[in-house]
This record gives sequence, structure tokens and C-alpha cells, in this order.
Amino acid sequence: MKRAFTLIELLIVAAILAILAAIALPNFLEAQTRSKVARMAADMRSLASAMETYHVDWGCYPRNPSDNMCMLVLDGLPELTTPAAYISRYPMDIFHWEGERVRPIVYGTCSSAQSYWYVYSYGPDRKNQYAAVLYDPTNGTVSAGDLKRTTARDVLAVAPQ
Repeated sequence: MKRAFTLIELLIVAAILAILAAIALPNFLEAQTRSKVARMAADMRSLASAMETYHVDWGCYPRNPSDNMCMLVLDGLPELTTPAAYISRYPMDIFHWEGERVRPIVYGTCSSAQSYWYVYSYGPDRKNQYAAVLYDPTNGTVSAGDLKRTTARDVLAVAPQ
């Protein structure tokens, strides 16, 4: 007599595999979000180094406006890539999409008693909070908030990152 699996045994195995997949999939998506956040932090760190090097060479940050004005630049900073390459490419914000097009990291600069710059990414929730709400992974990897890096000590009461 041949021994074979019954239909019930096969259904039980399929159910166990489905349960394991349901447990593993959210963990995979969380790891994917964490890696994107880490990539954005590294890109912002590279951009910060490029801006500080530019500041050493030129005495101001790229596209520094006149006193008491603030400005946002949404389309990258060609000053950082040409004619001298302070950075090989301007980093894109992998969380900021307009249609089929990914947008560059948002850059802003202000002049007052002391000049400062800031860059921010929309963050995993893909919504722009204008860096007023900072991303905190302890609230869940897709929690509200933007990723931000700045030289300002008093901007939004957030210490430099």
C-alpha cells in the first residue's frame, strides 16, 4: 500500500506557510523603511560636508540670500557640482515623488546675525511638514515627521544634528 499525504495535511502545511509569510512580510517592510531612512541620513551628511567645504572656499553657503531673508531651493544646487565638484551628484529625496519623478532634497538657507543652512527630506510618511515635525522611528518606522539636518542651534528649537 502506498503512503501519501492527505488533503488535510497539505492544507495544514499551506496554512503554516501562510502564517509564517504574514509574520515575515511586515518585518521585511520595516527593514526596507529603516534602510531608506539610513540612506537619507547618509545623503544629508554628504550634502552637509559639501556645503561646509563650499563655505570654506567662498565665505557663504550656496545661494545665500541677502540679510534677513530665508529661501528654499527645491531643484538642487548646481554650485555644489560645477565647476568645482564639492559633491559628485546632488542627492535625491527618495520619499518625495511628484508623479513619476523623484525630487531633490530640500535645501534652505537664512542670513541673520549668523548664517545657517538646513536640508530636509519628507520622511517615510511622504508628507511635507516643512521640518517642523521631526521624524522619530520610536513612533513606528512610518511615523509622521521629516528628516532634518542643520547648522542652526535655534531653528525650531532643535539642536544641531
